[in-house]
Amino acid sequence: MRYIIAALVLACSTVGFSQTFQPVTVSFTPTTASFSATTPAFAPSSVKFFSEQVVFTPRPVRFETSKAAFVGSPFNLDHLPEQVARFIRYAGVFEKESDIARRRFFLPTNVDTLDKWKEVYSRTYAPITEVPLPTGLRMVSELRAPTSDAEYENFTHELDYFAGQKYNALLLAWYMQDDPKNFDNAIAYAKSKGFKVWFTFGGSIDATDMYAMDPVDYFNGLQHLAKQCDGFILGWRQTNPGTVLYSNKRTLNYKPDAQFVGYTLSAVRGQNPNIPVLGNLQFFHSEASKAAVWKIAPEGISGIVAFNFGVSTVNVDAAMRFLKRTETTKIAVQVVGERYYYLTARPNNRTKEANRAICKAIEERYFAAGASLTITDAGDFSDSSDLTEKATNGRGTSDLRRTKWSQPVSNMKEKQ
Repeated sequence: MRYIIAALVLACSTVGFSQTFQPVTVSFTPTTASFSATTPAFAPSSVKFFSEQVVFTPRPVRFETSKAAFVGSPFNLDHLPEQVARFIRYAGVFEKESDIARRRFFLPTNVDTLDKWKEVYSRTYAPITEVPLPTGLRMVSELRAPTSDAEYENFTHELDYFAGQKYNALLLAWYMQDDPKNFDNAIAYAKSKGFKVWFTFGGSIDATDMYAMDPVDYFNGLQHLAKQCDGFILGWRQTNPGTVLYSNKRTLNYKPDAQFVGYTLSAVRGQNPNIPVLGNLQFFHSEASKAAVWKIAPEGISGIVAFNFGVSTVNVDAAMRFLKRTETTKIAVQVVGERYYYLTARPNNRTKEANRAICKAIEERYFAAGASLTITDAGDFSDSSDLTEKATNGRGTSDLRRTKWSQPVSNMKEKQ
């Protein structure tokens, strides 16, 4: 009977079967069992910059190999018996906690990696203890891992510019296509300028299934950065672990997996027990409910980052009253600027000085209303779903390897 049920589930998935859920607010409390990590640590980095000494480290070949297995349909009816057997093999681990069984992950070529994630999902993870959140940080976002001298040099110029704008913290965004060791010198440079350095994991930049990544590589990458950084943020950009709650034509919103988050925090706090951790709250103004909330808020976090509140059209006092009613932790706010896509799809034609002044004004209003820190995009958020920047030619990018704020000639015209 269970073979028949599994076959029906797989067949429905093949033809695009899906179920729509009503938006809900999601949080979870990890189990209290202890976790013991056995994964190896990174070897010391050999990354150096500039022509006579630069050695950039590529991603391991095994990632590119596993990535190729995720192209095409998740299921193939020609191999349905094998897929049914595999579904039954893993369903006991994944079916109650994740939609992983309906992803491209279930391919014959990916059993080795799937077995590793099964082991991750079979563990339980102790809740973390709260570490006080520093206040007064004005963070600029984001830096992806430099891969050349030119990218690193552009980053240094941009960071110098933002230092002059009175920012005092930097957010690194590690994506699964990047080598985390390529951040090493950028971290050292930022700290030499007095910046606090936070980091986050952003999932994939090209829609590769996040679970294509070997969990050992993920664990080690988190530990490599946690050792050097001053804070960590959960659920950045394209990091979508878990079960689909509901979707519309533009977005997929997920219930976070306790095991994925627990595994993540065990790596970060296992390496750096005193690092503060921020959760994630996404507020969707345009959904049917007009107030749909997606949240990662495990026990022991230092606060949450509130997204979709950081534009000029939002009433700051009302937003903070709403957040303080629903959240018991400290609140950080992501700031974008006058509006989303103000450099690209919806240009406001202001100078760079005017646009940076708008960001500062939004930050100051949130601090006055009780926010603990702000995280301000260097761009207009247009690369949040297209980090290849093909559509925007880099104008709206938030990646400090490619932004041009430090250049004397603005690529924006003064609004008349």
